[in-house]
Amino acid sequence: MKLKHIIAAAAVAVMPLAAQATTYVVPGVGAGPGANGSQWKTELKLHASGTQYINVAVRLHQGRFVTPDHHVRVEPSHTVSLDSELQHRLNIAGTGALLLSADDKNSRRLSATARVYNVLPNGDELGQDVPVIPVDEAAMEGDMVIVAGPTSAARTRFNFGLFSVTASRVTWDLLRANGSAITSRTVTYTAGEHIQYNNGVETFFRASREDGDTIRAVVDSGKIFVYGSAIDRSGDPTYIPGVRTREQFDLIFDGVDIDEDGTVDIPDANNDGVLDRPLEIVTSLFPASVKVIAHTEFGVPIRGGLALISSTSDAEFVDFQGTLMIGAAGDLKGKTGEIRIRAHADASNEVFIIPVKFL
Repeated sequence: MKLKHIIAAAAVAVMPLAAQATTYVVPGVGAGPGANGSQWKTELKLHASGTQYINVAVRLHQGRFVTPDHHVRVEPSHTVSLDSELQHRLNIAGTGALLLSADDKNSRRLSATARVYNVLPNGDELGQDVPVIPVDEAAMEGDMVIVAGPTSAARTRFNFGLFSVTASRVTWDLLRANGSAITSRTVTYTAGEHIQYNNGVETFFRASREDGDTIRAVVDSGKIFVYGSAIDRSGDPTYIPGVRTREQFDLIFDGVDIDEDGTVDIPDANNDGVLDRPLEIVTSLFPASVKVIAHTEFGVPIRGGLALISSTSDAEFVDFQGTLMIGAAGDLKGKTGEIRIRAHADASNEVFIIPVKFL
């Protein structure tokens, strides 16, 4: 059987803004004109604890556009407030995400807070705090992110958005308050991309909005931050955090059967979804055959629910019993790679990873 040639989509991470740096994400910020003569603005506050200054680099991601770094020096025990300066230096117009970075040593002494607020024509401010989150806390493959919508759809504008840390694929579902799934869309995003779907139930899902609508984002691949916002008729915004969840039961990766005798030869003994040691594949004109073994937490074997996400070399599932054919050309000899597999059973999804060593 001819193998499908699959090029591993190397998920290019958004690299820290400086070498050996810790990076933080403010998922949703914005600036620009609002309803009834109001004005949206973003404020970022930085504080340096201790006795030494901290250099912080800030950049804006809007759509697929990324600004150059804006460097801020925060003196010891001082607080720097970036408001109009931030909007001017980064040219914030519309919505986006902020990335902040400080070197690993100093990041432990950095306190950062953010808010997006609406200035009314009379000067009053209506605001919302937006979290500053370590990039390591992004939702990843196999995660689901829930954004709970407003109780009153008629009185509230409901937006939701995403910042894609790496190249990602996300399946979005619109759920009604009674649990019914109305519609679904799958979208791919580039590394570093930010997008906000304003009035997303109507504009993104092409559906009528209802009280208690909920957005579910299933991370098919990559790493993402998902958030929402609700703005009532007064123009007062409320930030809605995306809550990471998992499906209702676990899918367990037993391991790989090399000689297809029904027993696991390379296990995933610590149940982290990754084989404990690499699968060795000899480079050859002829593909190797192994069997992937997995089950649900209730002991039911997973067979037809296995699908290939990506592979460093040619690979393909050839039956519904978990048989995986792997081909490796000679130019891979001495190299390493991985095979990523999506396991699906009922409403549950997990990602299994097979590290590979080519001989």
